[in-house]
Order: sequence, then C-alpha cells, then structure tokens
Amino acid sequence: MFFQKDIETMSRKDIEKLQLERLKWLVKYCMDNVPFYNKRLTEAGVTDDKIKQLSDIQYIPYTTKADMRDTYPFGLFAVPMKKIERIHASSGTTGKPTVVGYTKRDLDNWGDCVARLVTAVGASDETIVQIAFGYGLFTGALGLHYGLEKIGATVIPTSSGNTEKQIMLMQDFGTNTLVSTPSYAQYIGELAKEMAEAESILENPGNYTPEYISSVEATLNTIPDDLRDFLLEHKDDIEEIEFCGLCTDICVVSNALMARQALPGVKITVDASCCAGSTIERHNAALEVMDSCQIDIKNS
Repeated sequence: MFFQKDIETMSRKDIEKLQLERLKWLVKYCMDNVPFYNKRLTEAGVTDDKIKQLSDIQYIPYTTKADMRDTYPFGLFAVPMKKIERIHASSGTTGKPTVVGYTKRDLDNWGDCVARLVTAVGASDETIVQIAFGYGLFTGALGLHYGLEKIGATVIPTSSGNTEKQIMLMQDFGTNTLVSTPSYAQYIGELAKEMAEAESILENPGNYTPEYISSVEATLNTIPDDLRDFLLEHKDDIEEIEFCGLCTDICVVSNALMARQALPGVKITVDASCCAGSTIERHNAALEVMDSCQIDIKNS
C-alpha cells in the first residue's frame, strides 16, 4: 500500500540524485539564512558548490545538543517568526528544551511523511484510531494526527491519561488502532484486564502484529499495579528518578517508559552498569529505546 506511490517507489538512482540536489540546496539555504550555520560552515570550508557527491556530507560539522541550547530558543530558525505556524519543543529534562519551529510547508511535508508511514503499516480510511500520546509541545500526537487525517482515517484525539475513559471509548467508538507509548499500551491492557474487558479489546487488535499482541499480553504484569498511581500522586515532589535492576529489556524499560509518560517534566535516568538484560543484544536494544525517549543512560 502506498500514499505517494511515485515517491515511495523511486529507484535508488533517482533517490540518490534527489538527495544530492536537496543536500546542496540545504547547505546554501543554511548559509544564506542562519547566521550560526554561516559561521560554522565557513569555518569548515563547506559550501554548496563543494558538495559533489552524497559522501561529502561527512565534511558538514555536527549540530550538537549544546549548540541547540546555546542558540535557544530561536537561533537556528531560518525564517522570520511571521512564517512560523507552530512551535514544538522537547521536555527539557536536562536543561532548556530543544525548540523546533514549523512553517506551513514543513507541516504539510510532515503530514505526508506520516501518511506514508501509517499507510505502509496498513492504516487506511477504514481505520478508527485513538491517539493516546500527550497533545502539547511534544511532537508525537499532532504529527500522527494530521498524517492519519491525510489518509482519511477517523481520529480520536484522547491524549494520554484517564485510562478508564480510554477503554470505554475504545469499546463505544469501535477503535481498531491505538497510538501510544508501549508502556501506556501495556497499562491500558493491565487496567482493561482488571475491568474484565481485555478480551473485547484484544478481539480488535487493529494494525498490530500477532507477535506484538502476544508480547503485550505476556508483559501485562511486569509493571507494579500501584507504581503509576504513586508517581502521579507524588509528581510535585519528584525531581529525578533513577532506574536499575533486572531485567533491562523487560522490567527496567517498561517502568522507565511508564515513568517518562507519567512524568514528562522529570529527569529519568537509567544506570546501565547496574542493569542486565536477558541477552547482551536485548540489553543494548532496550537502552537504545530508552535513550530515544529522552531517558538519560549512564554508566557509573
């Protein structure tokens, strides 16, 4: 299934030609419109006419998290504020948040990318999707929202939390697809099980694979029943949480992701040196997942 078949079925040769054109354009655009990049690229001796092949990307200096903090909030924007239609930002758990501004064209391109993604995994205009990501500065919910609308899906923007109502709406609205963090999906399953309604939800697994549904069922009891409630009850008193223990790829990752979802403004840390996975590969994979979700990984 394709949303934009002409783009999604391009030959590798055509893709690389387009990538080179876009890379050269991007270097020139940044030089002309962002003082930070003008200085950084000039110091590195990089100009658009020196980009001859894709491998020349290696000569472009990295943009680091420190650079983003130093130019906070709008120092990396390439257009005047009057052209910015929306601003998103990270949670800023380790300092100032990372800020991203979107023009109208950016939002349209973003929607196209998400539409391709959800179409590739089987979503369509028959999909009734419940989005349980938090709506706000976090990019996830609105990104999925507009991409799903582009393909004609029916979107239910429930946001996160209020889990009993989430379960009620799944049943009443005929939800067949859920968008959420893995840990929150597990929590929904846990609560639904307690409400003796899990069976009706699992009868409508939507676009999840049987393997994923099985993994959710198998890990329903890996999160202590009262941990999420405890975190929410004491959220105003918690400044930082550090996780360690067994097993990295089951308990640690489940609890850390659940804590990140429950407390988006709190610093969450995992001490990798005090964790062990079922295998070294799964241990490392779990650490990568947590790192991608703005959980700090350290080795003490």
